[in-house]
Amino acid sequence: MSNLRESGKWEVFRDASPSRPSTPVPAEPPRDAPHHVANRPWGPLWSARGVFLLAGGLALVSGILVAAGAPLAMAAAPVLLGLGVLLLNYPKLGFLIFMLTVGLNWTMAGWPSSATKLGAILFVGITGLSMIIRRIPPRMHWLHFLLLAFACWTVVSANVAGNGSLSNGFSATIAGWAVVVIAASQIFESRRDVVTLGACYTTAMAAGCVLTLMSYGSGHSSALVPVAGDANDFGMLASSGAIVGIGVAREKFHPVVRAWWLLCATICLIVAVGSFSRGAILGLAVALVVHFLFRPRDRKAILIGIVVAALALLAVYPSIQRAVSVAVQQKSFVAEGNVSSRFDAWAIALNIFAEHPLGGAGIGSLEPRYFGDLHLAPGMLSLAYAHNSYIEILYGTGIIGAILMAFAIGWSLKTTWRAQRVEIPEAGAGAGVQSVLFPAVVSILVACFTVTEIMYPPFWMVFVLAFAAHAVSESASASRVVADRPVVPWAR
Repeated sequence: MSNLRESGKWEVFRDASPSRPSTPVPAEPPRDAPHHVANRPWGPLWSARGVFLLAGGLALVSGILVAAGAPLAMAAAPVLLGLGVLLLNYPKLGFLIFMLTVGLNWTMAGWPSSATKLGAILFVGITGLSMIIRRIPPRMHWLHFLLLAFACWTVVSANVAGNGSLSNGFSATIAGWAVVVIAASQIFESRRDVVTLGACYTTAMAAGCVLTLMSYGSGHSSALVPVAGDANDFGMLASSGAIVGIGVAREKFHPVVRAWWLLCATICLIVAVGSFSRGAILGLAVALVVHFLFRPRDRKAILIGIVVAALALLAVYPSIQRAVSVAVQQKSFVAEGNVSSRFDAWAIALNIFAEHPLGGAGIGSLEPRYFGDLHLAPGMLSLAYAHNSYIEILYGTGIIGAILMAFAIGWSLKTTWRAQRVEIPEAGAGAGVQSVLFPAVVSILVACFTVTEIMYPPFWMVFVLAFAAHAVSESASASRVVADRPVVPWAR
């Protein structure tokens, strides 16, 4: 109760006995908020009207400067200042912007390759500055330290093996992703926050999928793949976005809002399947089977969804039959070559692991060995990655790194599994999202068997979703404590 006394929020408890004076009773925190949340004020710093007026005024100033022919840097300064004020007042907007850079990555021909990096820097910076201004201490979990230790170990293993020049850039990227996971776990810490995270995740992936559909409709590609990216990476994001979107659609929103989120999830699902990414489709299939087997209450909904999807496919297939045939032929042609090359890469990577079993040879050190061992002629295509995230970790970081990452993945699976079994009242926030976090994580981890994602967003989204599941479990524990607490324990 000490946390509640310090909160400064008091209500009057009137005793039935007139002779006993009224006793002050602290107001209870929200039932879905863990104990540590009561003293972590993430709310707005300033009124919404003032913030939006200021941001709008600064944007107007930028427009005037542009019209007056001012240099771009000078014209952009006011609007950037307004954006900064807006983000400091609403830090979760920083996560939405970051996720949009992930979801929109590679979906436009002129998309800058560093957009995701800039989005991550913005998100982490805004989160850190917001915590400083609000005087919120960081909330660290042992997994945070483990992910940072893994990033540091990638540096050590590569340099000990003499491959630092090949791996240090990848190590910096891995460290950056670990910091992003830590930042996300700071601002999403209740069931309502989990719904917000799910909405941001689904929005970003659906936005990228819409642009992919537009590109396909304009004839720029023969399959639903981003115009400037890889089908596997984007397919994994689309498949997990579809699963999370279904969870958001199951929340207790207005029917129109729920229909919107279901539409977003459907768009993601169409692109995930239409990308013909074998990893994404395999991940979706395994996640569906796992959810069907271990979530009995959802089996009827799953069967209905399968029937509806099958009927919809039968209805539209005559109009897309030719396009599907062309896409399948192209995918088959590509698969004939890359399947054998991946088997070669796996064999070479395992040979590297046999030579450096304890510490590994450094992530990214495969390419020169692949080129040499297969005696490729100059100019021939060489694989830089093993196209299997787990083999990449094994040969790159050895047994030590593999153990570290195994603990991280195991905790993520355990936490998301437990979250889907948490009992949440029907009207409670987060009941829909918490039920799909485990299959979303499973879909990504299964797909990682077919592609290297240790440096890319899909793999690290596993830990972001796992910390969302952790928030669900903590909130449930806090709700049970609040429910069992006597009204005035110190007045008895």
